Amino acid sequence: MIAPIPVDLRDPFVNAIKDYQMLEAGDRVLVAVSGGKDSFALMHLFGRLQAECFPDVSFVATKIRTDIT
Repeated sequence: MIAPIPVDLRDPFVNAIKDYQMLEAGDRVLVAVSGGKDSFALMHLFGRLQAECFPDVSFVATKIRTDIT
């Protein structure tokens, strides 16, 4: 069983995205994950809430190498 997202984290996250019109239907969002807690939390929230809150937005996670010589 997957634990529910705490309301004190879920509601402000969803409200900020909707209030500031950060996402629109048809948007494609690239979520870059650095390995830090904040980027993991962002990816987790989008992943868990996509179907319910952002059904017309697609999300892609990727790894970007920055040590290319």
